[in-house]
Amino acid sequence: MIMKQNNKQELSYFRLKLRSYMSEHHPERLKDKEFITARADMALTAYCDAV
Repeated sequence: MIMKQNNKQELSYFRLKLRSYMSEHHPERLKDKEFITARADMALTAYCDAV
């Protein structure tokens, strides 16, 4: 039996906030998933380091 792979992206507060901001201010960059992932990861790292 072949199982389907679920390629669901992890919900991230930082990714969601960034996508919300970008949809209003930079809609042309919403397709740049590599950029969004990198920036969301950087924001998470900065937050974790600050707490």
